[in-house]
Amino acid sequence: MYDTKKWENLLLQAEKEKQSLLSNNKSLYTKLESLMAEDQTWNNFRINGITDRSTSKQSKDSFERETWKGVQRISAATFDCFKKYGFPSEFDIGPNITNDTSINNFPFFWTIIVHNYQGIAHSDTLFTSVLRQALADGKIKPSLFALLQDFGNINFKRPYYGTSKMYWSVNNKLYVIPFYKDGEHSNTIKLNRSLIGLPTISELEEFLLKMQNSSNKPELQYFIFSAKPTKVALSSSDLENDFIKPMQLVK
Repeated sequence: MYDTKKWENLLLQAEKEKQSLLSNNKSLYTKLESLMAEDQTWNNFRINGITDRSTSKQSKDSFERETWKGVQRISAATFDCFKKYGFPSEFDIGPNITNDTSINNFPFFWTIIVHNYQGIAHSDTLFTSVLRQALADGKIKPSLFALLQDFGNINFKRPYYGTSKMYWSVNNKLYVIPFYKDGEHSNTIKLNRSLIGLPTISELEEFLLKMQNSSNKPELQYFIFSAKPTKVALSSSDLENDFIKPMQLVK
């Protein structure tokens, strides 16, 4: 059974550790908080503009252009922060505690990096060198580095690590949602992953297979790499068949 008290105590300890670390890095944290707020404002501006059915295509294109200008400016300011202070890990600014209920493995400013990568899907961005240095310094885990690098990387124009996929376990069979045609680049992906200490895709899939539930009842498990499975009961075989239709069977 889930021990709520232990989790609450862990969150309290994490918050104390965070405040202690921030006593030496408050200016960096405050600046990144401000940039994150701007990033979310621009993102909401874009979403509201392009999802409004009354907005013309010309206006939607304008929303995209204006949003990208905002993203570029915020990215440049964030990059300047990293140049001045270095890339902040949880050992510098504490853990990312979400809504006082969970500890997120992503840094709280990660969407700034993601939006920059999504805006330049066909090449590198100014954050690549920062992230590579953070990886070399042990300030970012290889799995997170790979995930951030892969955001927006739809044409393999920069190193791709095969993280843009999701695994599902249905009735002890492992499926994958094939976002991109990884098979055409499997050797390159294998090399890229090995260079930063990640297991191969095959090794990862073997690990996920071992994590599957052995019961025979219709059951769904969801994996994003080493994440623990979230289980959802499927109410009928028809729903199950519809769910797995767009997926590829791994084993």
